[in-house]
Amino acid sequence: MAASADKLAASLAALKELQDARRVALRAADMTRTHRERLLKNGFIREVMKLHALAA
Repeated sequence: MAASADKLAASLAALKELQDARRVALRAADMTRTHRERLLKNGFIREVMKLHALAA
């Protein structure tokens, strides 16, 4: 089983791909629920509106 640090690294990699594509506002469909919830929990993104989040 992957360590929590490895899981967070995978979520950050998914966020990096979106940021490299110049995405600032993210829709729920832009990444998996698991990645989105993990990034929210760790403060890397924040919810602005229901179903939308901004990169921190």
